Amino acid sequence: MTATSLIGIKETFLCRSGLPAGWHHHLTRARRGAKALRLPWPGDGALAGAVLKAIDGHLRRLGDLLGEQRLRVRLTLCAAAVPGGAASLRVEVARLNPGDLDLAPRRLALGPRLRGPDLPLAGCKRVAVAADQMALQAAQGAGFDDVLICDQFGRFSETPIANLVFGCADGSAVTPGPASGPVAGTMLARLAEADRPPWRIRPRDIAMDDLPDLRWAVMVNALRGAWPVAAIGEHPLPPPPAAWLLPLQGWAWAAKDDAKLDPDDTALRQ
Repeated sequence: MTATSLIGIKETFLCRSGLPAGWHHHLTRARRGAKALRLPWPGDGALAGAVLKAIDGHLRRLGDLLGEQRLRVRLTLCAAAVPGGAASLRVEVARLNPGDLDLAPRRLALGPRLRGPDLPLAGCKRVAVAADQMALQAAQGAGFDDVLICDQFGRFSETPIANLVFGCADGSAVTPGPASGPVAGTMLARLAEADRPPWRIRPRDIAMDDLPDLRWAVMVNALRGAWPVAAIGEHPLPPPPAAWLLPLQGWAWAAKDDAKLDPDDTALRQ
């Protein structure tokens, strides 16, 4: 039998017993990715229903035994890379504890130039991105923890699993904008909705020449919230402010739509 390549999109998030906080951001990004890959779209309701059904099935099997829990949900929509291939929707659910996630500071190797705003799948979260994985393996082989992928002009874009936020000397927080082609991060979208200091972020082009202006950096995604960047290449970075770590981690782990960031004491308010 001849092996057939698969193309697809994925979304990964935390929740408790229903759709996660920021679900509409995941849905919007998935819809955009399906359109870019020309995957048949099952419909917004079908995606939400598949997630709820998988979560309910998991809780029915194990909920009484495990009690209160956070669930890691991974949704994939894939199809064979042939014209007219039917799409397959899959949802996987697993229990996750905070200790299961590595939030240690990361040393990032400066990686290859794989991103750009004009690439057909810019901003989409895809499955099995081989080039990203090869870049990560090369970085780890060189003694780094992760890799910072750039665009074709050498501007910083993202890591294979996270967006980046940088603190600047003037006190502002910035993130690589659409021009450098990062995935449209759902945690960044939620922060934009909150629109509160100190988590107000603006897009900015960032490259190696800008490193002297950067005071700290964090990686952010929907699963971990935020965790620190210790160095980019051989350039060390100080630890980020506490406001950019614990509150965002708590926000992610609350896994509820009504979880809010408290700008006064950087705690999580329900």
